[in-house]
Amino acid sequence: IFDMPERKARDPYSMAFDQGGNVWFTVKRGNFVGRLMNEEVELIRVSTKKAEPFDIIVDLENNPWASAAGSNRLLRIFRDTMTIAEIELPNPESRPRCLAVSASGEIWYTDFALGMIGRYRPLTNEFRSWLMPGGAESKPWAMAIDREHRLWVVETGNSPNRIVGFDTNAEIFVGFTEIPSGATKVRDLFYHEPSGEMWFGTDSNYVGRAIVHPPPQ
Repeated sequence: IFDMPERKARDPYSMAFDQGGNVWFTVKRGNFVGRLMNEEVELIRVSTKKAEPFDIIVDLENNPWASAAGSNRLLRIFRDTMTIAEIELPNPESRPRCLAVSASGEIWYTDFALGMIGRYRPLTNEFRSWLMPGGAESKPWAMAIDREHRLWVVETGNSPNRIVGFDTNAEIFVGFTEIPSGATKVRDLFYHEPSGEMWFGTDSNYVGRAIVHPPPQ
């Protein structure tokens, strides 16, 4: 058990491992991003109040990124200085949730408030977004990317929830599948490349499996 060094850091939320085996994590209500390294926890406070750091990933260059679900921001974490750059999304009403990184280093996010998926290119500081097939009330949440460079996104605003595919190369949606149990909400997708499957938990008391491509022969 690793205690938080500050009392306000009461709710460690999402986590990701970097290439050195260190754990990066968000503290949603406490408004921190943290690192567990050599059995010691170090916290970085997010300057925007009630930013609600949410999902966290590590990019191809071993740099952590987090979403700020209470704001219209992505959080870029610099490991060497333990500082954060807050990157504002173009629309102040945006509320990013889950993140994914593509093979080309682009940062993708689900925009829960506006019913979109978005892409951020760090090298050029460019944003682009696409409205989900379910529209502005689709409430996209969980997301993961497969080896074919396709995003799989769960629309939680629909009943039943459905998994929607998006080809990041062609920049088009590639169909959707309803979740048989209804799901209520799917908060995380986990990609298992050897089997070609996405695994997820639901708020309807089920664990789900979606086959997104054939396993390697």
